[in-house]
Amino acid sequence: MLFYNLAVFIYHLGVRIVALTNTKAAKWVAGRKGVLDRIQKEVQTEDHPIWVHCASLGEFEQGRPVIERLKQQHPEIKILITFFSPSGYEVRKDYEYASYIYYLPPDSKRNARRFLELVKPRVAIFVKYEYWLHYLTALNDKNIPTYLISARLRADQIFFKGYGGLFRKALGNLTGIFLQDQASSELAQSIQLNNTRILGDTRYDRVAETVSNAQEMKGLSAFIDGAKVFIAGSTWPVDEEFILPFIGAASEKFKYILAPHEVNEQHIKEIEQALSVPYVRYSEINDGDLKKARVLIIDNVGMLSNLYQYGDIAYVGGGFTGALHNILEPAAFGMPILFGPKFSKFPEAAELIEAGGAFSIEDGIHFVSRMAFLSDPFIVKIASEVSKKFIHERTGASDAIVGAMKLN
Repeated sequence: MLFYNLAVFIYHLGVRIVALTNTKAAKWVAGRKGVLDRIQKEVQTEDHPIWVHCASLGEFEQGRPVIERLKQQHPEIKILITFFSPSGYEVRKDYEYASYIYYLPPDSKRNARRFLELVKPRVAIFVKYEYWLHYLTALNDKNIPTYLISARLRADQIFFKGYGGLFRKALGNLTGIFLQDQASSELAQSIQLNNTRILGDTRYDRVAETVSNAQEMKGLSAFIDGAKVFIAGSTWPVDEEFILPFIGAASEKFKYILAPHEVNEQHIKEIEQALSVPYVRYSEINDGDLKKARVLIIDNVGMLSNLYQYGDIAYVGGGFTGALHNILEPAAFGMPILFGPKFSKFPEAAELIEAGGAFSIEDGIHFVSRMAFLSDPFIVKIASEVSKKFIHERTGASDAIVGAMKLN
């Protein structure tokens, strides 16, 4: 535990140093300032909420179907959500189904004990990842039912190392670990975990709900004006290096929606400078000539999942860095999907490629080749049907998870 405490201390010290010049890190630090005092003032001792912890926005969206089913079945129950990252907290701090939303206080023995004394949760739920030893130990000491949901285990994780004994013990003490797949189950068995069940991945439920609840977005119909639409979502500069020149050289039968991962002003201006065709920012959609614009630049966050309803072909960023973004959202809307070559940590990517709904590219030249391949409407139609079926066949995990949990 000494080395773990030292690692946590060094990490927090590093974030504080970075926060002097980095906005995201500064929010991380500021959000935790006095957070336990806020909890003491705001959380009612008689509430005994369900505590749901999410690392970031992606994990929140993964846990969201479970949260909403719990509220539908037990409307009297309060939900308390904690986030590790600003990308989750800042976007979902006003989430309607939660009574309380906070940054997670730093993981220490003192903080964990005080947090649980103040919150008095009836149940704790951790989504996918996040294994904070002091919190997990304190939950076990207080006999609070604790679940890890939509979990995926990989052989390179600390649980499977010789020095990972503390983490193996923490996993073994959980009330239940609800795994995504058989591969994770086999790894769990290799370290004698007897508290696991394969219940699936709640992300499929979430993206299916996004399709069912999709709403028309301002200006999109006028911008598209009957054209085919290529959507590049969560792109990084390495993706944009070949996508932006392609847009300039491609035929005018496509309109393009660009939703970069980073939407700061400097990056948006860099995209604009690289474009050689008419464009408009979404924030200025009333001011631009939408029909003349070939490119719509999304310069805010939180819209992408709903944007995919307008697309015919999608490119998802992060596949050149090993941090592939969500490919299930465009798949749910029935789109063939392109992404970079580094997706080994995302089994759904390999599975969708094998099924015929997605295509990996190695570089810009390969991207152009794949786009030529997808110029055939019949191929796009088949890939679209494959993607929809892929999502539909994997829904249902959220109901299974809620049914398997015991609420005090």
